[in-house]
Amino acid sequence: MRYAVMVGVLVFAIRVVLGAQTTAGDTGLRFEVTSVRPNDSGANGGGVGLRGGRLTASNATPLDMIRWSFQLEPYRITGAPSWAASERFDAAGTAGISTPLNIASVQEMTRAFLADRFKLKVHFETRPLQGYALVRLKNDVLGSDLKKSAVDCAALQRRGELSVDPPPRSVEDFSKPPTCGSSGGAGFYAAGGVTMRDLVALLKEQVNANVTDRTGLEGGYTMRLRWNPDPTSATNLAADAFLPTIFVALEDQLGLRLERRTEPTEILVIDSIERPTPD
Repeated sequence: MRYAVMVGVLVFAIRVVLGAQTTAGDTGLRFEVTSVRPNDSGANGGGVGLRGGRLTASNATPLDMIRWSFQLEPYRITGAPSWAASERFDAAGTAGISTPLNIASVQEMTRAFLADRFKLKVHFETRPLQGYALVRLKNDVLGSDLKKSAVDCAALQRRGELSVDPPPRSVEDFSKPPTCGSSGGAGFYAAGGVTMRDLVALLKEQVNANVTDRTGLEGGYTMRLRWNPDPTSATNLAADAFLPTIFVALEDQLGLRLERRTEPTEILVIDSIERPTPD
């Protein structure tokens, strides 16, 4: 099984309207040089990211770029034509020398790039979406793999005293939650000093739906969670076949449950998008 270290997931909504409409909170940041070309290689995989202060999209769909620039889960984006989820492109954007080169500014410049090169126009709406509420099985009992953290990681970070545990090198290392932060991979998550908000971010990715924290659990926790990431796949390792689904694992290991609920959720509506002119 392959594992990757996860530093944590920060998901935030940005209220902005792109294209010919009014842009709220736009600071005017733009890439100085951009390029975009279709990728017809047929290769699997690709991605969007920040490399050396430069936007790099490799074998990425327009939806991949939209998701990255707005930091939204797939279920919170609607209205895209089918080609925007299937056709792939290589794109790059380089900022001017004096432009702030942090990830937030590059994401803003990527949104401007999408409006310019893909003629993207969007708006936000709040709609009722079916999702889940994360609740406790019992009000006075936690699962065996969920414990209140003995370390205030947020306080350590504020004081600049937060140390980083050595990176895990084996499956056994992954079974030991770090003091602060998280590690994990396909079907595995171990974390220390994390909040229910961090767990909810993980669960949103796993169930591809909105998850709302209704546990009432405040502060940091140490937890370990094992599950079968794809019970329907015939390619799973034999050991994975004996692991439970994410829903059962939450109940058995953490003493938490995902309950079906429909709640108002802010989503990004794609009003229009066009194929770009290559250059």
